[in-house]
Amino acid sequence: MAFSYQLPLQTKTLKQQPLEKALQNAAEELDIASSDPALPPFVITDFFVLDGQLHVDVAFITNQATIEYVRDVNRVA
Repeated sequence: MAFSYQLPLQTKTLKQQPLEKALQNAAEELDIASSDPALPPFVITDFFVLDGQLHVDVAFITNQATIEYVRDVNRVA
């Protein structure tokens, strides 16, 4: 499963790593596990700012199709 979010940009300095850490902390607190032990339950597959909006794509690793999608995105990146 993959989700795309667009949020108004609230700050001039924004980094992907704190968001990744927050997603991992939330997964641990809520006992959410990945279907692939080699991947975290949530993977940010895209992260960019365009026209004052933060665009974030997050994959929830729940099935083989999502795992393959994340691997494909990583190959292209």
